[in-house]
Amino acid sequence: MFRFFLLLCLVAVCNVAAAQPEKQYVFTHFSTSNGLASNIVRSVTQDNQGFIWLTTISGLQRYDGNKFITFRNKPSDPSSIPSDEIYHITEDGKQRLWIATGTHVGIFNRQTFRYEDKPIYGNTAEEPFVILFIDQDYTGTPVMYIYGKGIFRYDEEKNQFMPVALFRMPKEWDPIDISISEDRNEIIYGCRPGFAVYNLKTGNINLRGHIEDSIPLLTQLDDERSVVTIFDKGKDDLWYSTWPPLGGAPFFQYRNFKTGETKKLSLYEAFPSQGYYEINGLMKQSGGRLWFYGRSFIVEYLPAENAFRKVINKYRDEQSIKFETAHHMFEDRQHNIWVSTDNGVFVFNPDAQSFFSHSLLRPDGSGLDEAPAQTALQLKDGSIFVGAWGTGLYYFDSALNRRPLPAALKKYQAPYSIWDIRQSKDNTVWMGVQNGVLLIYDPVKQSVIELQDSVFRQKTIRQISEDETGNIWFGTQSGAVVKWDKNAAAGSYRKGYSVIKKNDTAIMHKVYADGRGYVWAGSYGKGLFKYNIHTNKLEDHITTTCPPGHRLWNNIVNDIYRYNDSLILIACGSLDVLNTNTNEITHITTEDGLPSNTVYSIEKDKTGTLWLGMAHGLCRMNLEKKIFFVYDRRDGISYDNFNPAGVVKLTDGRLVYPTDHNFIVFNPASIAGAPAPPPAIITDFKLAGKSVLVDSLLALKKIELQYDNSSVAIEFSTLNYISQDKLHFHYKLDGIDKVWNETTDINQAVYSYLPPGEYTLHVKAENSNGDSGNETLLHIQVLPPFYATWWFYCLVVLAGIGIIYWIDKERINKLLTMQQVRTEIAGNLHDEINTTLSNINLLSEMAKIKADKDITRSKEYIDQISDKSRKMMESMDDMLWSLDPANDSMEKTILRMKEFADGLQNEYPVNILMEVDQQVLSVKAGMKIRHELFIIFKAALMLVAQSGSSTETLVNIDKEAGFLSLKVYDKTVVLQTTDPAINSLLNEMEKRAVLINATLDVLADHTGMAVVLQMHV
Repeated sequence: MFRFFLLLCLVAVCNVAAAQPEKQYVFTHFSTSNGLASNIVRSVTQDNQGFIWLTTISGLQRYDGNKFITFRNKPSDPSSIPSDEIYHITEDGKQRLWIATGTHVGIFNRQTFRYEDKPIYGNTAEEPFVILFIDQDYTGTPVMYIYGKGIFRYDEEKNQFMPVALFRMPKEWDPIDISISEDRNEIIYGCRPGFAVYNLKTGNINLRGHIEDSIPLLTQLDDERSVVTIFDKGKDDLWYSTWPPLGGAPFFQYRNFKTGETKKLSLYEAFPSQGYYEINGLMKQSGGRLWFYGRSFIVEYLPAENAFRKVINKYRDEQSIKFETAHHMFEDRQHNIWVSTDNGVFVFNPDAQSFFSHSLLRPDGSGLDEAPAQTALQLKDGSIFVGAWGTGLYYFDSALNRRPLPAALKKYQAPYSIWDIRQSKDNTVWMGVQNGVLLIYDPVKQSVIELQDSVFRQKTIRQISEDETGNIWFGTQSGAVVKWDKNAAAGSYRKGYSVIKKNDTAIMHKVYADGRGYVWAGSYGKGLFKYNIHTNKLEDHITTTCPPGHRLWNNIVNDIYRYNDSLILIACGSLDVLNTNTNEITHITTEDGLPSNTVYSIEKDKTGTLWLGMAHGLCRMNLEKKIFFVYDRRDGISYDNFNPAGVVKLTDGRLVYPTDHNFIVFNPASIAGAPAPPPAIITDFKLAGKSVLVDSLLALKKIELQYDNSSVAIEFSTLNYISQDKLHFHYKLDGIDKVWNETTDINQAVYSYLPPGEYTLHVKAENSNGDSGNETLLHIQVLPPFYATWWFYCLVVLAGIGIIYWIDKERINKLLTMQQVRTEIAGNLHDEINTTLSNINLLSEMAKIKADKDITRSKEYIDQISDKSRKMMESMDDMLWSLDPANDSMEKTILRMKEFADGLQNEYPVNILMEVDQQVLSVKAGMKIRHELFIIFKAALMLVAQSGSSTETLVNIDKEAGFLSLKVYDKTVVLQTTDPAINSLLNEMEKRAVLINATLDVLADHTGMAVVLQMHV
């Protein structure tokens, strides 16, 4: 921020670097449209884990190769970053990430994403310090420069920044720029009076007139003034810039303190027509390449040529770069270069770039930036011809630097169209031109023959091929195939031409001599023709109407290529494979993995890998394994619609693909050598759409999820930012997936619901060769609900056993209770029978005695015997009825009560009206209760029958609130309590009520008698 006031206009220089042609690299662009917090990015760095960190004016961001995570200031959260605008970011020797705003500095925890502010000694809220620079010294300890105060170093024990060089230099020595040396021993200041150096080891401040340490920089550059930028301070050299105090423009300057070598370079002189520049900095790559950047420019310094090569700063396509100011450049571990600009971040890798686009411009700059290239040829001396439509012939050296056309060929520029170029075995170069014109160029004699034989009928010569005997074959725009017979020509290029195939209006896309005695001619719309080079006879004509197994996928044949001794490859939309031994044709289409059925051209590299030019992209194919990879504009192919049969292989293995806008050159070996990918890293774990701290999760042996919260999205990356490696990911979740899944644009595995169970997620990265890295494993357990756990099942089983035991115990208790009741009834019956029989026996004896003397008394005894016998029989009948299991219900008991009432009405003058609540019938009452209820019921009715004269007795049996009640009322009953029979009945009722814990009330007065019995049921 301390250079914002410098507008460095480059308008005049001295000895300057020359300019090399601009170079177009392949850029990946990040902006607010694809995740960047702000298009104004101040800097980029990479931490020890491999994550990329960006400081913007709208927050701090982390990038993992998959997505951005943004951190902003939240006033309500003291652990958020202090400001959205971050100026500095650095990682210290303890791998802590330090960030600084203008007035705050602190540690940002990469695991918890929390910020901890660190105090600065002497800093106050009223007059806060201004932080201009922060880095780490040779010990890995953070150091920073505070404007007007000096150097501060972080003190671990005091947990704050302490001054180590608290000073106030003269005003004119206020630093314009600050940098730290490569060995981190020195902090260098660029000031208007010159250089100043703070030695971090000795603690001395050194400047002109006050040098305490041995510093070659100060002794050798003592007279330097107006130092505005310190680019790079190595062990023995320094890059910097100065701005002459008397006006003019700043220079890029270099000094080697050992050798004394100096350089003074001017960007303006190298590119005088490109306007105004400001210098922001230099980036030295690990391999030694130097890049300068600033307002409106990025240039690479080429030491061998002492030249600048400018990166094209112009929007051409999605892989180009366009900005006003480059603020910062950074090289990551994989040598990608990140450019922070006012238009987002651009990433490119000059060493990993495989595809290079070349425009059809001539050495003097004339020609077209974009023009349709048709063909190419590398001569035996390594130079390269490129033929184009409408703009003629171009000439390059083996490095594809533009060169002037040979003198004999200078004529053949615009408006000529060069359709095909081939060099024969005798080194003669044949070129097919419009209107049936044929150019025959001798590179040794530097001469050219231009002829227009009538055999071509003024039709464009689109294709040229030489067979193994030295004959030249031609294909024309009108569908003719023409042969130049070397023997018939007798050394003359002007004769020996004959028509092998007549015009049929089907354009000849490809004429191909296979080196096995045949020439193949592919046409537009009429299929493939096979000619014998010795007899000139047509031996086969293959179309879509041929018999099955020997027919084309499409009649438009774009290219032909012999793959090996037995296979001919045919580009006709699909890739058709003709087995010349069996004459059988098979089709490779999108169903087999081909990216699209638009194959235009075929070539094989040195390793045997096929390269297929397509309508949109370039396909790398392993024919045996059927492995396909596509390269397109995202990989630097500026225009990826390739011309039919246009591919040419250079002697060093590079491939040239002409397009309608330029031509593309690449070396397949650089792509085939992609390194094995590293293991994938889990970068985000979302549970129900919310991110969980990954570091905390990965510290667990197993991630446990609840059964009702098992929707997960797991993101992963290799932290590899080289797009050319074509890394893609496969994942599989054991227990869910039976096969591997491949990711698309977003590297993540999504599972909307995981049933309870244990799972293992397998993730692996794969490069363009099909090589996989080590698998990354993530163990997940979804906990079942409590009712589906083993312990719950055990509890249920135990509870079931307990319930069964309890039920069985209750059953047994019930049986025992019933048995006890029956035993009691039987005992009572036994006692009653025994008593009654004893009484009967006694009465019978007395009756015998009185029979002769007192017949009347004897009859009374006999009546008593009869009465007791009858009662005993009734009691026995009641008891036996109760003991019968068939009568174990309240319904049966009520029926017996009604039977007794009916029988009583027949014996006594009573009218009994019974009302029974329906709920009573369903009451579950034990045998004892039912028996005693019946006995009390009988006794109550007997009281009425023996004491009343009523014509109406009301009996009500109902159930209320858990109580069963028996109510008997008769208004005519007058109880004679002196009557033994009456007392016996009353005593019997009370005794029976006590046995079943019931409440009995017998109310009698002049208004009648009421019997009320209540019992629990």
